[in-house]
Amino acid sequence: MSTCSKVCIYLTYISSVTITLSQTLNNSTNSKVNCVAEISHKEFWEKEDFPNPQINIDLCGRHCKTSWICDPNAVLSSQQADELDSIVNTVAESGKCSCQNCTSTDGYNISIALVSSLKPSIKSLKDSAVEFIHFIRDSWNFQKCDNDIVILLSKDDRKVYTEAGATANKFLTDDCIDQVHDIIESDLSDGKYYDVLKEMATQYKIILSEGNCEYISEKRTMTIVAFTVGAVFGTIVLTFSVCALILNRKQGRYQKQSDDEEIDKKIVYSLLKEKNGKFVYLQKLYQILDAPFPNSMVVPKSCESG
Repeated sequence: MSTCSKVCIYLTYISSVTITLSQTLNNSTNSKVNCVAEISHKEFWEKEDFPNPQINIDLCGRHCKTSWICDPNAVLSSQQADELDSIVNTVAESGKCSCQNCTSTDGYNISIALVSSLKPSIKSLKDSAVEFIHFIRDSWNFQKCDNDIVILLSKDDRKVYTEAGATANKFLTDDCIDQVHDIIESDLSDGKYYDVLKEMATQYKIILSEGNCEYISEKRTMTIVAFTVGAVFGTIVLTFSVCALILNRKQGRYQKQSDDEEIDKKIVYSLLKEKNGKFVYLQKLYQILDAPFPNSMVVPKSCESG
């Protein structure tokens, strides 16, 4: 084979490799470059149709980027979803995963699904939610050894549900999940969906790091004790305040009555002296005035001057 032929073959090979690499790069980026983010207006979602936030990046309301959150109806703002992604990413990279399949940096994968509402069925709302969350947890498959947790929030139903894989459930137990749900119940009723999900993700992060949720019970106990002490102290202060007020009013009333009596005596003495009353009458009047003296006294006829 001539040198020219070898060079031609070599150039052809280089060209084909270059084209192949170019196509590979284009295929890997085209999905993102050509991605057009869509906001769904579906009132209800079938579990089979719900998108995957790691694959269907154009359908999960995350502006064509991979995420742990699928919010096709835009219940959250983009910034709120980014902040939640940041929290769950720290859990995923915490190195806390306890199974053999996990690496030293693997943690627990928390993913979040938000829907406008769950489709009505003959089943109860809870049964429909359990079926929905179990299906998407299996289909998403964000786990290496059941170290995954899925949170489902239904906006219009004002309900939130959690399902944990067997490995995660060793620490994030059903009881711990119930305790966290109790914490967020008020915000959920008020429609504060971002606050609800942020609190849940944060609490789950702590529980998975600590290995239990005992701190929640301890915090509640301390809150109850503090409230009880505050209530007792407040009752004591209020009681003393009321007693002091009553005593002050009584003292003021007695003092006023005493002052009024003294004024009435002086007025009567003055009037009798002006009438040139006899000494004997004054003497009798003094005896009468020594007794408790009513405010509206009628002078006896026997004391009148002739």
